[in-house]
Amino acid sequence: MEQWHNICKSRYTFDEEEFKRKFPPEDFNKYKNDINCPFETYEQWLQVLKKRFNNSQFNEILFRKNYPPEDFERFKNEIEFIKIRYMSDGLKVAGFILKPKSLDDKKLPTIIYNRGGNQDIELIDFEKLYSFFNLVLEGYILVASQYRGCGSSEGQDEIGGSDVNDVINLIPIIESLPYADATRIGMYGWSRGGVMTYIALTKTDRISAAVIGAGPTDFLNAIIKRPDTEKLFSKLVPDYWKNKEVALKSRSALYWPEKLHKRTPILLLQGGSDWRTDPMDVLKMAELLYETKHPFRFVFFEGGDHGLNQYKKEVDDMVIHWFKRYLRDNNLWPNSKPIVN
Repeated sequence: MEQWHNICKSRYTFDEEEFKRKFPPEDFNKYKNDINCPFETYEQWLQVLKKRFNNSQFNEILFRKNYPPEDFERFKNEIEFIKIRYMSDGLKVAGFILKPKSLDDKKLPTIIYNRGGNQDIELIDFEKLYSFFNLVLEGYILVASQYRGCGSSEGQDEIGGSDVNDVINLIPIIESLPYADATRIGMYGWSRGGVMTYIALTKTDRISAAVIGAGPTDFLNAIIKRPDTEKLFSKLVPDYWKNKEVALKSRSALYWPEKLHKRTPILLLQGGSDWRTDPMDVLKMAELLYETKHPFRFVFFEGGDHGLNQYKKEVDDMVIHWFKRYLRDNNLWPNSKPIVN
């Protein structure tokens, strides 16, 4: 904003006060990054997805059930979708904000969403953010990072290394948003995003409530069961072969449950037929959370896949209830002390 201001000031003689009144600094990102839904109609979106997944891999019946046409129209009409770029450790990182268009001058609690995947796999796009339609309309701001080394972000993806700072560095962004209540911040991570969430909870006490879905907890076990995982780590983790055990344990919450911030209740969601994240590792994590007296709730879905796609509505309802109780309404976990920010 200041760069733009100075350029204009050097080129023209203009009324600075009038300029700032018409183009207030807090609205600059909105002018610059506001992007609309890329699809005119629901059917257009559906056809694009069919082509992307070559029809045979696309379950249209399940898609229409999970994403009904009437929700698509509400998303277009009621939710604002904003791209951002922010600084994290000197790198320009891409991110997103999702918020209700009608705020009524209220400051809403904010949820940091940590995506799964790595590099350009499972990048955040319209479809990914659309899945949070119901959560945002419940009265939340959603903020998400693409992570360094992913999409248009600078740097290198480290799958739970220094890239965790890209999640932590969203907190100052939240504090700068005039419509966000920075005293009420939640975190929601799925798969690799669950790993990012676990690590983030060892680095900050600002998270009032967290949800982790299908989050790996033991990468030492994962590289045995899924050798392709080690190929990925050896490619992305700095000095992997020199520090293999240290690197994997530092990304595996099973080895440091006592480091998680004790006043952040965690909702764990896991499917029994998940071949990407070992359900037994998550069961062990639940046991350790119990032993370390960490506030948590664990829900195991029979036959559920990695994304719990068969249970989408049930999962959405649980997540909404969790954040309503421990984030939006700011109810404390029984016997816990108030969170001081």
